[in-house]
Amino acid sequence: MKAAKWIFALAVVLAAASLAGANPIPWPPPASMPLEDMYSILSVNDCGRLTETFYGDYYFSKIPPDVYLMKYPLPPDTSGISVVMGKLPEAWQFVPSMLPYIHESIPDCFAKDWFYIRELYPTVLPEWPGIPMIAWHEPFSEKALLRVKYQHDLLMRGRDYVYFYALGTGKYSPTYQKEAISFLDITMPGHYNMHRLYLDKTPHAFAVTTEGKKTVVSIYAAAQFGPFTKDIIGLIRPWLVCSDANHDDKTDLLDLIYVRNMLGRNPASDEAAADADVNGDGRVDIRDLILIRNHLGERAEAVAAEPPQIRLRYNVKHCGSTTPPPIGPNVLAWGNKMVVTDAIRFNCCAEYVRMTILVDGNRVIFREKAMESAPCDCICYYAMRGIAGPFAPGTYHVEFVDPHGVTILEKDIVLPSAAISVSPW
Repeated sequence: MKAAKWIFALAVVLAAASLAGANPIPWPPPASMPLEDMYSILSVNDCGRLTETFYGDYYFSKIPPDVYLMKYPLPPDTSGISVVMGKLPEAWQFVPSMLPYIHESIPDCFAKDWFYIRELYPTVLPEWPGIPMIAWHEPFSEKALLRVKYQHDLLMRGRDYVYFYALGTGKYSPTYQKEAISFLDITMPGHYNMHRLYLDKTPHAFAVTTEGKKTVVSIYAAAQFGPFTKDIIGLIRPWLVCSDANHDDKTDLLDLIYVRNMLGRNPASDEAAADADVNGDGRVDIRDLILIRNHLGERAEAVAAEPPQIRLRYNVKHCGSTTPPPIGPNVLAWGNKMVVTDAIRFNCCAEYVRMTILVDGNRVIFREKAMESAPCDCICYYAMRGIAGPFAPGTYHVEFVDPHGVTILEKDIVLPSAAISVSPW
């Protein structure tokens, strides 16, 4: 009898797939999952290809008692799959101010037995029109943290690696949490960079920084009045982002000239020279010129005829002063781009301090993202500066949000059509 009931339930699931959550997918819906906090580490495997180690934390504020199954899409040929679940406190309710401290309170988790199901998750990728799905059974806590880990080799398309994450599982049910926040940080070797990012086929802004010998791409998405229904698709290729010293999305003679003009200047005390220190060794010298020469001709765009995509390139300095600096958050127009600066206030022992960008029409949100798991008893100010763009001419309503979800600046910025090709620093 149980087997017959399961076969019938599976038939219902397969039939309902055309109804086109967030990720994971509870069945039957609805459920409320206000936060996805995800991390992807890309490394070069023995065959010289990029491989991904992924883990995602999914915070559910309500899983109804009649939910008996969780489904989850995975890239093909995935290995190292694990699923664990932890019970959140009964009073748990997500608010943005808790995000910096969420790693401090990870509950005890226990493993869930997962299995493949006879259902494919539809995507817009021609190489992967449908990808496998796994599932796991109840019991589920009403308020729960689900963590999923897996590994797989990235798909290749010509010169590009294709990064895929099934964000858009809300297509299975329109009755999810009305507001959801999704963060994804992708860490890769320093000579790689993401040059295009889409939600299905819609361009989506992203932020890029270099941390030591690695590049970190931060993606921020927010769903209002419904769940995410489109997936994250990124295009990655070898491209040394710091070699583009003048921020025009290519490495060419202008970058060599810019660095030559800054030779001998100290980037620690001279903001104008900061971008000329392309190898990050604290000085501007012949080594920076050699590094740019070795990367001449590299471009951010996949196709030269395509317009460049909006993104934020920024740097965050290590913990500086413990007293408030004379500067505050600010966003200024600079040709068809925006210059972003702040001294980010956060704990002295941060896991990391990063920036994100979200563009929704003429609304631009810069969000500081900082995380801690073992805080110290002190506060620091982390100097940050970046350049976002390019934007189409027009008036933009800009919001600047601190790590605790508080809006610290709100203003309108008018961008003319004229572009500037030299660094503002």
